[in-house]
Parts: sequence; structure tokens; C-alpha cells
Amino acid sequence: MKKIIALFGAFGLLTAASFAQTFVIKFDGGLGYASGGDLAAGIRGQSAFMAYEFQTASAFRVPKSGLNLAGELVFYPWTHFGIGIGGGYFQTAKQSSVSYTYGDLEVQETIKPKIRAIPAALNLHWNVFLTSWLHLDVSGGAGLYSTTLNWDYQNTYSVGDISGGEHYTFTATKTALGYQGGLGLEYIVSSRLAVVLSVLGRAASIGPFSKGAWTDQWTGTSVPPDASGNDHSFWHYDWNADSQTFAQIAFQAGLPTGSPSISNARTAKIDLNGFTATIGFRLRLRP
Repeated sequence: MKKIIALFGAFGLLTAASFAQTFVIKFDGGLGYASGGDLAAGIRGQSAFMAYEFQTASAFRVPKSGLNLAGELVFYPWTHFGIGIGGGYFQTAKQSSVSYTYGDLEVQETIKPKIRAIPAALNLHWNVFLTSWLHLDVSGGAGLYSTTLNWDYQNTYSVGDISGGEHYTFTATKTALGYQGGLGLEYIVSSRLAVVLSVLGRAASIGPFSKGAWTDQWTGTSVPPDASGNDHSFWHYDWNADSQTFAQIAFQAGLPTGSPSISNARTAKIDLNGFTATIGFRLRLRP
């Protein structure tokens, strides 16, 4: 054990003596994309079911792209290799409505799902000098992705002179391990400053979203009382109608059951699998 400690100590002294250590601060922003996972599948499935059942012409829209910001502090013990600790922010939201009629009943349903992810990442960097003024930064690592799901659903209905509606909201946060890797093309402005164009790939499956805060409000006559709580979860299941199957999502306390049309019910996840395209700058600090 003492020999191993001595070996690492000697290596550290050799590194400090032989290489010009430096720190780099990186900031960038741009467009991010996430596939959505069960959330996206459920929204598409509900749109397909409504088109099949009510012949709707429009469809709900899936949140996929949005603002992406990132910052990182990279320590280079060697000229070309570094270790970075960073954080970021990604958000995507999309509001959409679908209207339909069922006999004398006229209904409009509106959803506004929002995903917000805040990663804390540890990356390894390999900086390749293509020319004296153009470098390529290759990075990869793992991170903890703190992800919040907000679900906002409203419907309004009318039958003759009778009208009403429902407004349901759900919020829950889950943190899970994810992975990222990317390429950054650095245009060297000076010995300390560079402009960076980056593309980052990301793989992270987040869930389950359980024990979320929810509210349920109604308007109209002969409707349930308003309710709220902290015990709802995010679910995925299949709805079987005739010979077709439609992916569905639900927000409730327990597993969706009680109908022969329901199958494959399970807790749902959100996939942050996707990419970001950003522009930013790199500032090199002297120790």
C-alpha cells in the first residue's frame, strides 16, 4: 500500500514539474433536442387514438427541442488531456390543442408538457491541435441529470347551454445517471480566448416520476370538488381499441388497471437521448 501511495505521489510531482498545468473555463448556449421516451410515445398515441375514435384533423405536439446552456471548468495537467466539471440547463415545452365532437358534445383538450433538465457532469477532454489557430476538443463522460416534468392538461366542453371543464397539473423531479460525449471546434482568437462550435450527444433515461404534486380543478355544474395532493405518479400503458393498440400515459396514484382494454401498464420514463448544437467561448487561465 505504501509503495502505491509513493508511486502516485512521485507521478504527481513528475506531472507538476514536467507539464504546464492550466485551467480553462467554457460557456456555450444553443439548441438542444431530446427524444422524450414514454412522454413522447404517449402524446403521439393519444393523438392517434383521437384521430381513430373522433376523426380529429389536428394532433398534439411533442416537446422535443429547446434552449440549452452549459458551463464547464477544465483542468489540463497535460497539454492535450484534461478533466472537466460542468453543469448546464435544458428546457423544452410545447402547448397544443385538439378539438372534436361526440354527438352533441363539443370538446377541446389542451396540453402543455414541459421538461427541464439540470445536469452535473464529469468529462475527460482530448484537445487536438489541427493547426496553430484551429483545435478540436473531443470530450466524454457521465453526469447526474436532475429532471423535472411538468404536465398541464385542460379540457373545455359544451352540450347546448351546458358547459364546463377540467384543469389538471402535475410536477415531479427525478435524478438519474446519464452519459454525454461531443466534439468542439475551437477557433483560437488569442493565447487565452477561443470561439467554440460544439455538438454534444446525450444518453439518459430518467424515471420513475413518483409522488408528484398535483392539482385537479373543475368548472361547471354537478362536477367533482377541486382536489390536490402529493401522491400521483407518471404511468405508461397500452390501450387496445378493436384491433389497434395505442400508447397512453396517465397521472394518478396507482397503476392503471380495471379495464380489459388496458395492458402493459408500468411506470413511465423520460428519455433525454438526443443532441445539442451550441456556440460559445473558451477562456484559458494561467495558474
